[in-house]
Amino acid sequence: MALQFIFGSSGSGKSHSLYKKIIEEAAKHPERNYIVLVPEQFSMQTQKDLVEASPDHAIMNIDILSFGRLAYRVMEETGGNQKIVLDDEGKNLILRKIAGDYEDELTILRGNLKRQGYISEVKSVISEFAQYDIREEQIDAMMEQAGVGTSLYYKLSDLKKVYQGFYAYLEENYITREEILDLLCERVPKSAILKDSVLALDGFTGFTPVQNRLLAELLRVCRDVKVTVTIPGSEDPYLYQGPYELFALSKEMTSRLLLICREQKIQVKDPVWMDGKVPYRFRKNEPMAFLESHLFRYQKDRYEKSRTESISCMPPHREMKWRRRQGRFAILSARKDGGTGILLLLCRTFRHTPTRSAPGFHSTGFPSLWTRREAFFLIPL
Repeated sequence: MALQFIFGSSGSGKSHSLYKKIIEEAAKHPERNYIVLVPEQFSMQTQKDLVEASPDHAIMNIDILSFGRLAYRVMEETGGNQKIVLDDEGKNLILRKIAGDYEDELTILRGNLKRQGYISEVKSVISEFAQYDIREEQIDAMMEQAGVGTSLYYKLSDLKKVYQGFYAYLEENYITREEILDLLCERVPKSAILKDSVLALDGFTGFTPVQNRLLAELLRVCRDVKVTVTIPGSEDPYLYQGPYELFALSKEMTSRLLLICREQKIQVKDPVWMDGKVPYRFRKNEPMAFLESHLFRYQKDRYEKSRTESISCMPPHREMKWRRRQGRFAILSARKDGGTGILLLLCRTFRHTPTRSAPGFHSTGFPSLWTRREAFFLIPL
């Protein structure tokens, strides 16, 4: 039952080192469970990385989960939840009914309820209230601080009524996804999967109050908890001075986890520092290494060998003309060096770009494909 931080700047190898350690330990202790917790959108990629890094390209006692999937896994093991879990569409339908029932009592929200997408916005606010553990008492405090008669006061008053009606409706038969972690906190001590397991958290910049409560329970039952934190060696990860700092999120996360450990009397192991002069990810890319170490810092250093250019061309088709010339040169250089010669051009707006630029790119003698962001990931390059 111990906590260990893995500190390092972006690209320094924190995740690689953590995954390598987990794979080695899992091979030595096949009877022990190893759980890697990552944000929802990274779970499949992390699983792929671990399988590829494993000597036999297989992982048996390592699970890659998000907080939500961990909750479902433990619920399946321990049981106890008989309520239906609502998705976003279910929340919208219930909120529309509640808003209709309370319409005569509402002030500011009443005139906007029938606007397209408004119910979805109200749903997002109520979900945020649940994630950050904001109860009716906190809403009352904010209303008092805003003052009677202000627009914020009446907005909060309307949200409070909808909030009360929403959870009163759910009380008997339903539960939201945000409340699942609260149920998980109660089930953690009963779980054989979590008992004496090794837990690794990677890819997080911070945790909500509900997640912090869950981590407090996990720290009690897990053998080891390892957390990666993005912060360079020039910063003190234990000194949080305020939200204005560049690495404020990392420092706040570290401070909160240390506070939990002090309250629960959990051992904190010496941290692992992965910081080097040049981050491992950028060891062959000097411009990116320089950018990573200087971006948003108040420094006067300049990179003299820059391969990054900034130009201003108006109207937009003149910029694309310049891009064509540069693109032809880049493709020919890449092919000469044995590369594929594929040029990827990212545009902020797509409205007028293809009609004016596609013919020009065809005139360079190289094939071109224009697509939107949504379809880009479906191209089998």
